[in-house]
Amino acid sequence: MRANLALASWLGLSLALAMGAGMVVAAEPGAAAVPAATPAVDPGKAQHIMQLLQLSGAANVGADASTAVIKSLQTSFPKVPQEFWDNVAKEIKTDDLVAQIVAVYDKHFSDAELQQIIAFYQSPVGKKMNDATTKIQEESYAAGKEWGTQAAQKIVARLQEKGYIEKN
Repeated sequence: MRANLALASWLGLSLALAMGAGMVVAAEPGAAAVPAATPAVDPGKAQHIMQLLQLSGAANVGADASTAVIKSLQTSFPKVPQEFWDNVAKEIKTDDLVAQIVAVYDKHFSDAELQQIIAFYQSPVGKKMNDATTKIQEESYAAGKEWGTQAAQKIVARLQEKGYIEKN
């Protein structure tokens, strides 16, 4: 039971991190409709949020992330039959998450602000930003990884220097 809970927590965290890497998450591929489970958000405002998610390129992040997490788990559990993974993939509904994300946007932006953001994403500079975002994120991730590695090496060296851990 405890191992199952740990696995569920890991899966949830993995999905959240994978989706967070894309900044926001959205509906399943090609979806533009507001999910039925969207809690008490004005329908017009919810449409604007969905339009923003589409324009910002976030519309497929949720589905892409769930696919990536399932593939990662398949590697970790190679003895599990493909049929199991196929069924799991069908059961993960990113629309449930989209409904929650719509509520988050509703909380932080007025409808007028959403319309301004949409206008930005439709402008030439907004389109350029959207096109560059993936590369910027990839390069930023690589820079952060390198920085983190260097910082960790310095900390380990200092711990060894002070005698807190043994030198290799």
